[in-house]
Amino acid sequence: VECLAVLRWSPEHPDATIAGLVNRSKFQVNSSISIPWQTDEFIQSILQQSLETTDASLPKVLTLRGTASGLTTNNSGWLSGANCASLVGVPLQIHAEDPPLGIVLAMDCHQRHWSAAQCEGLQLLVRELTVHYRSQYLIQYLSQKQNQLQCLNWFKQRHLEHLCRLWTEQFSSAPVPEK
Repeated sequence: VECLAVLRWSPEHPDATIAGLVNRSKFQVNSSISIPWQTDEFIQSILQQSLETTDASLPKVLTLRGTASGLTTNNSGWLSGANCASLVGVPLQIHAEDPPLGIVLAMDCHQRHWSAAQCEGLQLLVRELTVHYRSQYLIQYLSQKQNQLQCLNWFKQRHLEHLCRLWTEQFSSAPVPEK
């Protein structure tokens, strides 16, 4: 493989970043820009093709063949490359109903045939990356929710203190009935 890139994003954020890159080829990957993954036609075509496959038990390995310029013209300027290319894309998602957290792209300058063992190895790598990124995403998401709940709890506590103070003032100023 001439180039291996991992693009990562959060489902609620519009930008993706290059999380990993091994590049020994004529492919140019601009890792300094943020990639609008929701509108990038190249990324969306990989995600759309992965939805069309039927085997939901493993991440889908999608092989795209053709010229790199033909395959990569519909991106946001983050990928360009050699004259002929074989690209393999795999979304970072465990189950089809999960939102993808990125994609792994393996690119080659040759019309490489990917054997079943190579595809299984790539699927295993992608599954492990997905579990890692999903756990990081969930930790971040749950931390944000915890902070929101702590703020809500603080306001709730202040409101209860205010009600207790009003209740105490009301009963302390009320006349005591005689027996």
